[in-house]
Amino acid sequence: MIAEGEMTLAPWLIYESETEDIPTEGWLILDLENPLPRQSTFWLKTSIDHDAAEAKDVVLYLGGLQSVVAYHDGLVLRSGTNINQDEVSLRGGSIINGLGYSAQVPMTLVPSINDIYLKVSPLIYETIKLDAEIIERESWYIRSGEQRSFIFLIQGLLTGALLIISIYHFLIFLIRRDRPFFWYALYTFVIALVMIVESGVLQAIFGHLDQLVFRIIWETQILSLTSVLLYFVFMRSFLDLHKLIPWLDKWILRFLAVYIPVSLLFDLHYATTMKYTVYSYIMPILMLTVALVCVIVIFRTGNRLAIYFSVGSLLLYAGTMTNTLISLFINLGWMNEPLFPRVWFTESGVLLEILVFSLGLGYRLRQQDKERELAVTRLRTKISSDLHDDDVGSMLTGLSMQSNVMSYTAEGPIKEKLRQISEISRNALETMRDTVWAIDARQDNYTSLIDKVRDFAETNVPEDRLTYEVITSGIDDGISIAPDIRQQVYLIYKEAFANALKHSDGTHIEVEFLKQKNHLYMKILDNGSSFDKKEGSGLGLSNMRMRAEQINGQIEVSHEKGWSVILKVQL
Repeated sequence: MIAEGEMTLAPWLIYESETEDIPTEGWLILDLENPLPRQSTFWLKTSIDHDAAEAKDVVLYLGGLQSVVAYHDGLVLRSGTNINQDEVSLRGGSIINGLGYSAQVPMTLVPSINDIYLKVSPLIYETIKLDAEIIERESWYIRSGEQRSFIFLIQGLLTGALLIISIYHFLIFLIRRDRPFFWYALYTFVIALVMIVESGVLQAIFGHLDQLVFRIIWETQILSLTSVLLYFVFMRSFLDLHKLIPWLDKWILRFLAVYIPVSLLFDLHYATTMKYTVYSYIMPILMLTVALVCVIVIFRTGNRLAIYFSVGSLLLYAGTMTNTLISLFINLGWMNEPLFPRVWFTESGVLLEILVFSLGLGYRLRQQDKERELAVTRLRTKISSDLHDDDVGSMLTGLSMQSNVMSYTAEGPIKEKLRQISEISRNALETMRDTVWAIDARQDNYTSLIDKVRDFAETNVPEDRLTYEVITSGIDDGISIAPDIRQQVYLIYKEAFANALKHSDGTHIEVEFLKQKNHLYMKILDNGSSFDKKEGSGLGLSNMRMRAEQINGQIEVSHEKGWSVILKVQL
């Protein structure tokens, strides 16, 4: 007799011959210390000894077994339907309320003899040991829930991180229209699906009790095959493989044209038979080997993007191959299960690969920006050179000089018109020179800006009335400056300097350029005591404020005592 509330399993019996029907004789006692037979199908038998006076919900946990058909004698399902011995009551392998991929058979014990027959079909010719126990369903939920919560937490964090990465790169694709970011976003999304399907998280959220292990494995196989296809698509797009290594690009297309259909056939075979074959392991090992060869060839090019891709791929390869080989060795009886889920090897490789690939895509973005910058710089230099070489300046200079000379001999209205033409030509020449200087990318430095400031002062300051001084502080020769800041600062300087010349009674103008950390200051001061406010408060001040706003600058103008302009620009 057993104590009240206890349940025990009778010694297990085994029938090693293959048969479709439940054997009636020929049963042998199973030694649980020895591995189960390595063959395609065999039978196991036990019975549950219990003192239940009324129906009791329990779970039969079959540690080590995955593909199992359970036949019940004297047992009923949760629905209360009576199950006869010759009927299939439930296919094992539900992991929704359990641990890992081992089969769990929910059942309801009744006050009768409870014989259980198991038709076992190993996923491959594997070496396994039976570790079975009968547990009350409520206790099972508590026990399995603790481990499930931890696994779900880890998988949820990993999946969430991958989904964020996927969405981020998809948004970059929408902004930049660069296809590698689209394929990478799709690739990381499928990898996230593989993780939550393989771990059973997705099935736990949307599934039900009879969610089968073979269904999870089959879904994972299909998603994994999709990820393989996207991996190679991303490789070709990210590296521009048709330009980098044309022959390898063509070879990969031929390989995928054969590998994908053959893999689908094996997946279809598993979906219909629920059995692994040796080829089920050979195909992923073949794919990993081909990927490794491609990575080595790509790495040898020395291309920076190729190095990022190669390192990320090798990390994924190491994790995936480790998981695959451990799984194969366990099934062949060469080693025992590790202390932690072996899928963590693959997931670690995936995370490291995703990290390196993301760094590579970031490098690609920076390179594209540099290439665009370089293209714009070349275009600006070409335009400025073309304007300079087309003798436009010479023509304007000639027009100004000729009209000025002709004005000396002309009389009446014609004389005034010629002077106007001469002045307009000089202004046009100055504007064109400023434009050429602003466009020329070779002038994007502080040295050019200071030289331009001095040239303008030298040309426009009347020596008999004014002196000037240009001071610099914290500015190193040759340090670059953004072209828009350079242009707007110079134009503000011209406007302020011209106002000082026209409207102030000062005799000395001081121009100071000061660079402190990430700010540039320009100060224009004179020593005058008065300023013609009426004439000096027009459009010139509005232009200076508008130009300062265009470069996110701040400008202060004062003419209480002479003329003072202070510009502050954040670099």
